[in-house]
Amino acid sequence: MAALTSPSANDRLNEAIVEQLDCCLAALSGGDESSTERVHTARKRLKRARALLALRRNQKPFRKERKALRLVAHSLGRVRDAAAIAHTWSSGGECISEPARSVVTKVLAEHQARASASERELRHLARAKRVLTPVRARLALTLEREPKQSSEQLEHALRAAYRKARRELRRADSRRSAVALHALRRAAKRHQYQLQFLEPLWKRPLKAQRKELARLTDLLGSHHDLSAIEELVNRAQRDALDDSWHEQLDRWRDELLGGSLELARVVLAESAHGFERRVHRLFTAQPAAPE
Repeated sequence: MAALTSPSANDRLNEAIVEQLDCCLAALSGGDESSTERVHTARKRLKRARALLALRRNQKPFRKERKALRLVAHSLGRVRDAAAIAHTWSSGGECISEPARSVVTKVLAEHQARASASERELRHLARAKRVLTPVRARLALTLEREPKQSSEQLEHALRAAYRKARRELRRADSRRSAVALHALRRAAKRHQYQLQFLEPLWKRPLKAQRKELARLTDLLGSHHDLSAIEELVNRAQRDALDDSWHEQLDRWRDELLGGSLELARVVLAESAHGFERRVHRLFTAQPAAPE
C-alpha cells in the first residue's frame, strides 16, 4: 500500500474503497473456495469498503451507495452467521455438560444445514453480485467527481470514528446489553479496518493496535454468538433442557464479557483528541521503513 502522506492520501483512500469492492465482486463471481467461504470473504470486503467510505467527510453524495452496500451485506449475513455461531460453539462448547451439549450441537448443525444449502448460497451470491456491480460503478464515478479532501479532513473523519467507538464502549460498559455490545463491536471493527488502511504510515504501533482491536471484535463476536445460540435452542428445544445449561452458558458469556470490556478499555483508552494528534504526527512524519 502506498504511503498516505498528503496529497496522495485522498487518492489512495478512493482507490482502496474501489479495490475492496472489486475483491468483493471477485469473491461473489466464484473461485476455488466453497460458497460459504465466498460469502465470508465478500462480507469482509464489504465491511472494509464501508469503513473506508466513512472516512469521506461529506457523506451526502454516497447516501444511496452506502444504503446499497449495507443491504448487500445483510443479505449475505444469514449464511455467514450460521457458520460463525457453529464455530463459536465448537471452540468452547465443552464447558456445557451433557446432555445439553449434544442437544445444542444437533440444533446448530440443523440450523447451519438450512442456512448453508448450496443452491440457497449460490442464489445469495448471484443476487449480491447483480446489485453490487452497478453500485461499484456509480461509487467509483462519484469518488472521482467529488472534490479532493485534505489530510486534515481525513484526520477529522478518523477522529469521529474513533470517538464513536469510545462512546459505544461507555454505553456497553454501563448497560451490558447484547444490543450495546454489538454496537461496540461494529464500531471497533470499523476502527480496526481504518487502522489497517493507515498502517503504511507507521507500521509497528498501528499494526499492534489493530491486532488488539481484532482480538476485541472476536471476543465480542463470540459473546453475540452465544445469545444467538440461546435463542435458537430456546425455539427448537425449550422443553428438552433444564435450567443448568442456561447457568453454564451465562458463565461462559460473563467470561467473554469481562475479557471484552477489559480489553476495550485498554485499546480505546486514548482520548479522541489525543488520537487525532497522533494521526496528524503520522501524516506529517516520514513513513517508517518496511519491516
